[in-house]
Amino acid sequence: MAHLGLQGDLVVSLPVHDLEKSIAWYQEVLGFQVVLKLKDPLWCELSTENCSVRVGLAQVREVSSGDTTPIFRVKDLRAAQTALASSHVATSDIEMVASQAKLLTFNDPDGNALMLQELL
Repeated sequence: MAHLGLQGDLVVSLPVHDLEKSIAWYQEVLGFQVVLKLKDPLWCELSTENCSVRVGLAQVREVSSGDTTPIFRVKDLRAAQTALASSHVATSDIEMVASQAKLLTFNDPDGNALMLQELL
């Protein structure tokens, strides 16, 4: 196996139609904070509660949602679901996974899937 010298930090890049609208959604709904914003290319990095993980938003002409789904761990999935609902964000039903975790899925305004996980 090749050693790449990875440093432990991670940026998950998601395509968006309108960078400003998406930044506002991620700040208001998920509580993320802008740490870097560029005009060329139209790009923004937002910090999460995990200081090693950032979400990068790239404004593109065509958003094509792929099979990548960032998973964020929470302490109380039901409370998180209620918070999303109060922000008018639809979620899936909570699923139990092999008595190990509970999961729910939701989408950002561009249709990118995001998931919350509570470990049991």
